[in-house]
Amino acid sequence: MKTLVSFLMTILGILSPALSSQAQEADRFPGEFKEIHSIDDFTEGYYIICCQLGEHMAALCTPFKQANNKERGGIENISDKLSISSHRITDPKKNTVWKVERTSDGKFTLQNEQNKVYIATTTEDNSLKGDQTGNKKEMFVLKVYPTGNGQESSFTLQTTISKVKESEDLWLVYHTDKNIKTFVLTTLGKRGRTKRGTHSPRFFKLVAPETNQLTISSVKCATFYSEKAMKLSAGLTAHVGEVDAQHGVVHLKAIGSVVPANTAVIITGEPGTYTLTATTEAPQSFAKNDLKGTSTDITASAIAAAPEAYYALSINQGQPCFGILERDLPAGKAYFTQPKSAGAASQFLSGFVISSVQHVQQKAEEGPLYDLNGRAVTQPVKGNIYVRNGKKFIYLR
Repeated sequence: MKTLVSFLMTILGILSPALSSQAQEADRFPGEFKEIHSIDDFTEGYYIICCQLGEHMAALCTPFKQANNKERGGIENISDKLSISSHRITDPKKNTVWKVERTSDGKFTLQNEQNKVYIATTTEDNSLKGDQTGNKKEMFVLKVYPTGNGQESSFTLQTTISKVKESEDLWLVYHTDKNIKTFVLTTLGKRGRTKRGTHSPRFFKLVAPETNQLTISSVKCATFYSEKAMKLSAGLTAHVGEVDAQHGVVHLKAIGSVVPANTAVIITGEPGTYTLTATTEAPQSFAKNDLKGTSTDITASAIAAAPEAYYALSINQGQPCFGILERDLPAGKAYFTQPKSAGAASQFLSGFVISSVQHVQQKAEEGPLYDLNGRAVTQPVKGNIYVRNGKKFIYLR
């Protein structure tokens, strides 16, 4: 009996909140939707169609509902905390998202993203029907909704198949009548004006997230900087850096897969070209970062005239390092600066793991030197990997 109860509780998600959370995430449509205010902004894409519900907003959703022998649109609360003054919606439920496609003759069709139901053709006033096959999907045009109340800037979708006469064409609206209280297709009232209690919807369109392309070379790292927080592709890791001028090393600290806004980082991963996407996800915190970044190109002449030396990512003996920069620095890259002096290091070695090298050093520290097989070394060879004080490093003298 205990096993049966445990099994049932697991199915219900009582014993597995992680699985329950995953199911909730799968029910969400990731992304940010921004309200549009002009017919010109209504194009193909993904939309949430909203109305005012008390002090908050609700959206047209599926499944449709039956009321008074009529099929009508479903209603889904967007958020108890999302007020009617909000102009953005983030990560809504899939059943509130509608895919809008444009036909060859400039009309629009609407299909629900969760169950793939189309809004169907109908001649029935104050109803909204679904079509799973796509054979009866309605074709819409955009028109200003003629309220006659000084709100002619509002707009909605109008059916394109004439029913009997133009005055009986149907418009997509929210109807406040106590027997309806949902989204329907309805005709206009007398004198070609809106019926009492009907309102044109608010349309929220999915905004394509800002992206950046990142190319990682054969040394498995690249520098990056953006004024916006960016999410890394799977397999990539961002690092902040702390410059150790005494030993000529840049020690790196991994901060995960989110690059904070206005933060210069080194990104490690397998060679290739990746897409980074703007995100609102919270990044990991860190104590110190000596890396700097630029959102505009810095010319070689500006670098030469600067009071400090610029160091940018370079390659020495097939391994990554930071070297003094004497050329242009492209926008979106990281660097660091050090005082100019006659004895300034020409290179700083990077300290992240590449080919199992945990610490890359330019100047030898005190202590016996060993190769990777544990044998003592008295005459190290430039470019080889050695161990001193338990740390692996590349010898560059």
